[in-house]
Amino acid sequence: MKTILLAIAIPGAIIALPRQDAKPPVDSAVDAERAQNVAAYETAYLSQKELLVADHVGEWAAIVGGELLAPFPTMAACIDAADKKQPRALHRFVFRIGEEGDVRFKSIAGIWLGQPRNAISLNFVLADEHLIVDFAGPGADMTWGHAGKTTKVHWDEKNFIELDLADPTGTKRERVPLILSGRFNETVGLDPTVAAKLGLERFEIPGRGFSKDILVGGQPFECRRARVRIHMPEIDYDETFSMVIFPPASSASGK
Repeated sequence: MKTILLAIAIPGAIIALPRQDAKPPVDSAVDAERAQNVAAYETAYLSQKELLVADHVGEWAAIVGGELLAPFPTMAACIDAADKKQPRALHRFVFRIGEEGDVRFKSIAGIWLGQPRNAISLNFVLADEHLIVDFAGPGADMTWGHAGKTTKVHWDEKNFIELDLADPTGTKRERVPLILSGRFNETVGLDPTVAAKLGLERFEIPGRGFSKDILVGGQPFECRRARVRIHMPEIDYDETFSMVIFPPASSASGK
């Protein structure tokens, strides 16, 4: 079994991590539906993107079963139409018109080093106008406030906090440990096993998240984009955000 070197660019240094080239099992049913939806995105959506963006930017679209459904005024109306069209779909694109496409991370060094990781951006937490966050640093409780209420969120010595995450409909929920990172400019990044538990392949956004910090076979590290919900009922906080799904460690190193 050969060893693949995963090169990670960090200012002033290049780190090469040895990784085995075993590949994870492929969920052929999900992948087949995704391929069908990617084809519909590249033909049906992109062929009329200019008109859709001009007249309906910020509204919602879905691609399910290889068919484009658009436009809708709200995410709820879009998901409802997708559910009615194909209620048992294993994969869907659900996105705001105009948000599709690639996004670049400024840096994810130290978050994803060939290991399954889940992360949340400290910059995102501090910039959220709906939240008031006060903290001293790792090893102490953070105070999160919203709607006149406050709650404690423990920030442990290893830089992790735990939050309740859900799919956009709130149907599937998980309590997830997240690295709180100041070097990650997406909202949340999840290991694919956690994303699958939340069913986020049914809420994917067309396009890639990528970083030039990590090179796989000489190419930028790539993630899939999706949407996740953060729910903190103790402070009446319930918001949905775009996020990224990190690739499995073995597949990233095996390319």
